[in-house]
Amino acid sequence: DKSNLFTDLLGSGNNRILQPAYDAFAQDSFKWKPNFTLNIGLRYAWNSTPSEASGRFTNFDTANGTLVSAFQPYHTNNKNFQPRIGFAWDPFKTGKTSIRAAYAIMTQSPTTNIVTGLSSNPLFALPVSLGSSTNAITLENPFPAGTGISLGPFAINPNFDDAYAQDWNLTIQRQLSSTLGVEVAYVGVKGTHLQILQNINQPFVTNGFYSTTRPFPTLPATSPVFPSQCATASGCPLGNLSGGGQVNTGGNSNYNALWATINKHFSHGLQFQSSYTFSKSLDYNSLSTGESLLLQNAYNPRGDYGLSEFDVRHRFVLSGFYELPFKANRLVSGWQLGVTQQAQTGSPLTPTLAIGPGPGISLTVRPDSLQRVTGTGSPSQYFSNPVVCENYNGPLPASPNPAFPSCSSTPNAAFAAPCTFSNVPTSSGAFPVVPGTCHPGSLGRNSITGPGFLNTDFSVTKNTKITERLNLQFRCEMFDVLNHPNFGNPVLTATSGSFGHIQSTRFPTGDFGSSRQIQFALKLLF
Repeated sequence: DKSNLFTDLLGSGNNRILQPAYDAFAQDSFKWKPNFTLNIGLRYAWNSTPSEASGRFTNFDTANGTLVSAFQPYHTNNKNFQPRIGFAWDPFKTGKTSIRAAYAIMTQSPTTNIVTGLSSNPLFALPVSLGSSTNAITLENPFPAGTGISLGPFAINPNFDDAYAQDWNLTIQRQLSSTLGVEVAYVGVKGTHLQILQNINQPFVTNGFYSTTRPFPTLPATSPVFPSQCATASGCPLGNLSGGGQVNTGGNSNYNALWATINKHFSHGLQFQSSYTFSKSLDYNSLSTGESLLLQNAYNPRGDYGLSEFDVRHRFVLSGFYELPFKANRLVSGWQLGVTQQAQTGSPLTPTLAIGPGPGISLTVRPDSLQRVTGTGSPSQYFSNPVVCENYNGPLPASPNPAFPSCSSTPNAAFAAPCTFSNVPTSSGAFPVVPGTCHPGSLGRNSITGPGFLNTDFSVTKNTKITERLNLQFRCEMFDVLNHPNFGNPVLTATSGSFGHIQSTRFPTGDFGSSRQIQFALKLLF
């Protein structure tokens, strides 16, 4: 076989990224009263900005539209004071009731991963592509010249701030008997300055509509990227910016949860623990690094504020075992039954589609919402209404038919492409977008709840005492004993023919097929 395409990113493989860091912590714990203990602490963290020892970082300057040297890509954050306070109180002085509360501020100091992408920017790295309909490497020309491919520079906001979270909780514990206890807790977390990725080369949004051009179609002639090739008035031919993501810290999050548990220590052959959580999490971007998920509209991060990708409204877990009270002989004694039950509601979903507001521009956005859509639970069509329509600037011809019907003639449609399309098809039968009519979709981020999860594991154990020191143990463990199917998320691309169809099961614990599994084990314990 002959290879006719080669793409690589040529850069320095020996970057030395430096980031000195210093931390100090003080804490005091004292009893204010015999039944009241107070804890106070303060942590201070100073983390310098990661830098490259030889200055081989370049950052994209949005003010000038060019790449600039960035020995320190962003300012050093030196205000990372992290106080914390908490107390434990026995209100009845009986040792059976405990009330605890705490508040803390915790700062997340970025690791060097946040800046490694800068080493992939020119001048110290160059994307190169070799392509040909025939073999590009011949004996006559074993090293053909490469051509630059579209450049999407990595960037960090010079005003990047360290993320921090305010965490508070209130817990009430009560011992009901010598073996039974209950606990109820409220937990709240507010995240500030969380990392988000903004497309700095997204077309501007004016009066609610995307522009038809990008802010930075090319690097200017003053760019340091091969100045000899950037001398033309049109700018550097290697500087076609295909996207361009900038890491910012404009994200926020909120998490609130009510948590209840019941625990029973082993007695009368029974032991179990159970918990129930009712929670809600909201944010702009749920990814920990913020480097992989773009906003629908880079100029309006608040428009992406919605349920977190990991939000689970209800979750219940129960685990325990029971020793059967049979003691007659070795055959009927030593039996134990165990169960683990997990049940939770689904995670949020966001249908998306690709639009082209201008030549050579493709954006992934959410569709317009025309009707409320919920989940049905059916794998053949999960959405209660999957109908998608498009708006056209005039009556459609008798033929050819567009891929999606007109919204004006489809009153039952739930989603609409956020663009207006021409009613005059091209020679290929496609209906092009009318320039200047695309806008961010009105459907809220993560506004639909996906399939839930239910799993029951069951075990049977038989312990047979052979001698004082020898014990033979037989185990039968059944995972997903009810063989309950746990479906994965449906296809979320609104323009796909499989939109709303579930094509796989989700990945539960230890099982890639979400099916019943039974295993046997025999152990000799001594």
